[in-house]
Amino acid sequence: KNAILINTLPSSNVGTISAFSGSGKMYNFQLSDLEYDKDYSLYALTSLAAEEKIIMLIDSTEINLYKYLITVSRNGYIKKSFTSYYNVRAKRGTPSAKLNDDDELIAVFLSNDNDDKVFIVNENGNYNYYPISEVGVTARTTKGVKAIKLDNKEHVKTATIIKNNIKYTGLLSISSDGYGKITSLDQYNITSRAVKGIKVMSLNENKIVSIYAVPESQEKIFIFSPKTAVCVETKDISLQNRATSGSKLININDTNIMIMWGI
Repeated sequence: KNAILINTLPSSNVGTISAFSGSGKMYNFQLSDLEYDKDYSLYALTSLAAEEKIIMLIDSTEINLYKYLITVSRNGYIKKSFTSYYNVRAKRGTPSAKLNDDDELIAVFLSNDNDDKVFIVNENGNYNYYPISEVGVTARTTKGVKAIKLDNKEHVKTATIIKNNIKYTGLLSISSDGYGKITSLDQYNITSRAVKGIKVMSLNENKIVSIYAVPESQEKIFIFSPKTAVCVETKDISLQNRATSGSKLININDTNIMIMWGI
């Protein structure tokens, strides 16, 4: 009740899970401390403040298999740091990024390749799409650099990573009226970092709510809001060009629609 799914992830009984909050902190806990098939509150497992919200969980046992950890903030900042900077015990929390008081994290990604690309979209649907090589490596507790040019009162709404070693069906984009589509990545021009960008889809009076780069191997996608959830066959989502609004995917008008990591 009154909860939404954050994400699911595979791990082992001796795994260490890192939880990233919107306030820019990282917490971790040991799965070996938990009983099988029992529910636990993240507030009990970590020292989350009452107002903090977890935005991403990762299995930090294998974090060193990756070279970079990338964060994107609501106010349009992107930061790339070496994953080795995050090898800390942090049950009580440690900064994962420096944020202004009015800012929050909206995405965390792992990458091994400077040719991997980030796709970042503001709430009005303008996108930037560029390789992470455009972002220099900085320390764990830094602010980073501008990810996308924002007008006054604009914010980043959603972001995804497109990895160089994965073949993709395309980019799934969903608007606040529940319409969505998959568009070939070839239809999106590579941009420079921190430019205004053009529209990711036709929105009319709606807002963009979520995007996701869909691998060719993915068969199903879980789409949810605080009130409704649907599991959609990837093949049933229409392939359309960039300038269209898509087809109805979820019967709800909500600015909090999210796309679950694929199934």
